[in-house]
Amino acid sequence: MLDVKQQGTVWLLAANQPLTAESIETLNQRIEPCFAAAPPKMVLDLQQVPLLDSAALEWIWDVRRRCDACGGAFELAAPTTLCREILQATRMTDHFVVFDNVVSAAGSFAQ
Repeated sequence: MLDVKQQGTVWLLAANQPLTAESIETLNQRIEPCFAAAPPKMVLDLQQVPLLDSAALEWIWDVRRRCDACGGAFELAAPTTLCREILQATRMTDHFVVFDNVVSAAGSFAQ
């Protein structure tokens, strides 16, 4: 569902199924340890996510706000074509830099 691993000071979150309302509780449980280290720096890898529903978009926004409040950051990487279109149609791309790959997203924290 959501693989969470730490690489240096960055948390890499890799999902491999649709992110929907049914998955939000599990997503929140999986990322909670990422907030133990301040400031949290997270990258959500979307390359294997075929779909984002409205609950997932709210979850993404909420995680971003929570990271910002702690002085951290939350980035998106490698969305599938459909997910990229969903992010654009909902104007999420006005508020997020969407990176082409996880390496670029994680590297953005060093800048």
